[in-house]
Amino acid sequence: MFVPLACCRLVLCELISSKPAVDINRHRYEISLANMAINKVQNHLIHELVDPHLGFDSDYSVRKMVTLVAELAFRYLQQDKDMRPSMVEVLDVLKFIEKQDYNTEQADKMDPVRRIQAVEEYSAAFSRFCVRQLV
Repeated sequence: MFVPLACCRLVLCELISSKPAVDINRHRYEISLANMAINKVQNHLIHELVDPHLGFDSDYSVRKMVTLVAELAFRYLQQDKDMRPSMVEVLDVLKFIEKQDYNTEQADKMDPVRRIQAVEEYSAAFSRFCVRQLV
């Protein structure tokens, strides 16, 4: 069975929000879950997108992982296909997100150098994509 790529791009949003892809009962600018997700991420309102049953507000680990997935979904939902990561790159980032240790104490005690390294590791998952865009 063939599934359109546009549907695949919505899966990440559906997973973190538990919302349907289209809902005519939402505000007119948020009928499309894709538009809603893009607006929430751009406006730093990810907490309004996330299903409250996931524990986003109460669990640091969940908040960090869901935020990273939302940011990935944001990149994956871009209209310009040249701005979107490939499915392989999406998988690489999801694997990276999965393997991280999100222990709150560790995050709070992490020295600035290690924080920079963690950001660089996350960004490295997109480096092939970015380099490909420059070539």
